[in-house]
Amino acid sequence: MTAPTTSGREDWIEIPVPPIVTEETFALASERLQANKDRAPRRTITPSVVQGLVSCRKCSYGLYRTSTRTSARMIHYYRCLGSDAWRRLGGPVCDSKPIRQDLLDEVVWREILKLLESPHLIQEELERRLAAARTASPVKRREELLQRELARVRKSTERLMTAYQEELMSLDDLRRRMPELRKLSRQSAPI
Repeated sequence: MTAPTTSGREDWIEIPVPPIVTEETFALASERLQANKDRAPRRTITPSVVQGLVSCRKCSYGLYRTSTRTSARMIHYYRCLGSDAWRRLGGPVCDSKPIRQDLLDEVVWREILKLLESPHLIQEELERRLAAARTASPVKRREELLQRELARVRKSTERLMTAYQEELMSLDDLRRRMPELRKLSRQSAPI
């Protein structure tokens, strides 16, 4: 007796299902979820100006807020995730020093006030970003996506061939699985 195989999408029976919420509500909920991911306070009792919004200049890892206690007071600072040796087997990937929270927050707050006093600066930045978005090539992004998918398919093919050569799978299993990978490879090949 053979094990049942999982059926592909061509075997699905699609039926229309009425939406539970409006498209507008769904879009608003999606935005809120993303904002929560980007700016979650992570159980922080005292929020800060740039928490969850800054990254390391050297390695681009995010900065997290931490603190230390002196005999007189508690000092909060931002630390690069890449500078923590305990996070990686090979040690830290960055040698950035911690930044005191009060100093960075003060600098950022002064810049925010400058922007609020000069709305034309905000308008210029918005126009610059819109222009950049208009000139960004969706074809280039699609090509990069296809290149990554093609590399993944090639790696899967190599693993199957290695498994067959090391007698970890039968020729029948190999013949059954290879056509799907070849199909994906043809679909992922850049034009």
